[in-house]
Amino acid sequence: MRRASLNLFAALFIASPAVAADLDVAYEPITPITEPGGFEDRWQFGSAIYLWAPSVEGTIGYGTRLGPVEGDIDASFSDLLDYLDFAFMAITEARYDRFGVFADLVYTKLSGGGSADLPGGATLKASFDNQILFGTVMGQYRAVDTGNMSVDVMAGARIYWADLDTTITRNRSFDGGFDETWVDPMIGVKTRIQGGSPWYLTAWGMIGGFGVSSDIAWDAFAGIGYELGEKWALVGGYRGLGVDYQSGGFKFDYIQHGPIFGAIFRY
Repeated sequence: MRRASLNLFAALFIASPAVAADLDVAYEPITPITEPGGFEDRWQFGSAIYLWAPSVEGTIGYGTRLGPVEGDIDASFSDLLDYLDFAFMAITEARYDRFGVFADLVYTKLSGGGSADLPGGATLKASFDNQILFGTVMGQYRAVDTGNMSVDVMAGARIYWADLDTTITRNRSFDGGFDETWVDPMIGVKTRIQGGSPWYLTAWGMIGGFGVSSDIAWDAFAGIGYELGEKWALVGGYRGLGVDYQSGGFKFDYIQHGPIFGAIFRY
């Protein structure tokens, strides 16, 4: 029973929280800073909506009254689309002088079902409803600005909420699942390089967890942006992240990676 449940769980539970995260909301082409007062002494704001087409791999596990259920996940983006009900990914950022803050929100809802034939002619049926809410808040400090390149150092926290409801039927129904929330401290570095054209390069690297909640959490992105004017920009690239979290019978250990595309609006 647990083995059949595991197989269905691994096939159906494809968690995609990341989706993620902090697109480089740069407000204008970088201008040389020639004196201490050269930074903008006014508030600047930007928001971005973005799409992430990730592949997911890892291990998800949780305890049930029938015993622990643990399944390996190895799913492409097309696999995720088969079960996706709704997804929302957005970021907003504010900056004043050298200091900035951004908030990132990712919400996904997946649902589906399936069946498996068991030895002896019996059939196991399962359905699931999975929700993931993922949010990041980071403070930023512009440590370097040479005119063509900027470097921001970042520190903050990332919160995860994972909720899964499952129903497994074999002669009679069994309900299970989990509802877990945890927070990881995060630190990172973000850079942007732009010459005299509208094209620019952007990248970030983050690491966190440190055993506070997750044993380790990391996030890396590299991409190319194009300025459409003072208010709009487009960014595309590749992003990967990983999390290794365990608490009691709950295990969330995975790596997620894939292309990402976003549109940025400044106001």
